[in-house]
Amino acid sequence: MLGTNEQEGFSVQHIGARLKVWRQHHGQRGYQVAKTLGISAGSYSEIERGLSAPSAKTLYAIALHTGINLHWLLTGRGEAAASVTPQPASEGTPGTKDLLQRIELLESRLAAGHHPPEEEGGL
Repeated sequence: MLGTNEQEGFSVQHIGARLKVWRQHHGQRGYQVAKTLGISAGSYSEIERGLSAPSAKTLYAIALHTGINLHWLLTGRGEAAASVTPQPASEGTPGTKDLLQRIELLESRLAAGHHPPEEEGGL
């Protein structure tokens, strides 16, 4: 069972560690997850090892294809599994554009080393 508050923190290293915990819990190999997300095995490995941050597109793919709760992935808070898995949608679908904008904002904050304010409540 995945913990709810293991390795709290909004850092590239924590995100990678949580992604690795999820992958191992589900018996997946890194290259399998990478293929599912549409990224190279090397890029996935760098994310998991905390050497690079996942892009907004990769975060969206993680939510879409794995069922990982992005709030948990980014902050370590809440449940690892999302209560609702997003459905594939085009850019023009209501709500999707807002989600992508929020992910891009989080990506830029992560790249700049900023932590999200507590009151934002995550994704």
